[in-house]
Amino acid sequence: WYSFFQRLGRNNVYPVKGNHELFDANAPGPPDRTREMQEKYKDVISRLYPHVSNAKTLRNTDYQSLAYYFTHRDAFFVVFDSNYMRPGAPPIGGIGGKDISQVTPEQIDWFTREVATSDEYEKAKFHFAICHYTLNPSLETPKQFNLVLLNLLLEYKFDAIFGACEHLYTDRFNFTTVKGVEYHTP
Repeated sequence: WYSFFQRLGRNNVYPVKGNHELFDANAPGPPDRTREMQEKYKDVISRLYPHVSNAKTLRNTDYQSLAYYFTHRDAFFVVFDSNYMRPGAPPIGGIGGKDISQVTPEQIDWFTREVATSDEYEKAKFHFAICHYTLNPSLETPKQFNLVLLNLLLEYKFDAIFGACEHLYTDRFNFTTVKGVEYHTP
């Protein structure tokens, strides 16, 4: 993924970490999702896209470049890390390994305390949420904290929620509307 980000250049890219960015392809044996790869990802993003590192993020610096929010014109965007690996976390097996596909309680607390009460949120006309794993309740059985986050986004009247891990490949853009919110998946 490093070479992919390099090829994008210094454009205003706002990446969202997925589960594949945690795989160490150079490790012997089957790929594991590792904390070390998360740190490498954060380092690459901070060097290639300083605007992401400087975006408003959780005060816990461990989330730097992983969970953040920003505005563009009259639109407000919040990015959640649904693949966060805590400090000291052991490697997690790849396919069939332990499931970590949910937003953490710290991110939900951050959203309610800081993000949804920010001036940027209040002033924006449009509100968008982005995370790797979809929060769309019609596509998967959401995890506990994903449901909490989904209900908060509905409460705060977000216009659309973008997720990408459903792997619904088609020549059309897929979206579903649930409770007045559009859920977009590729």
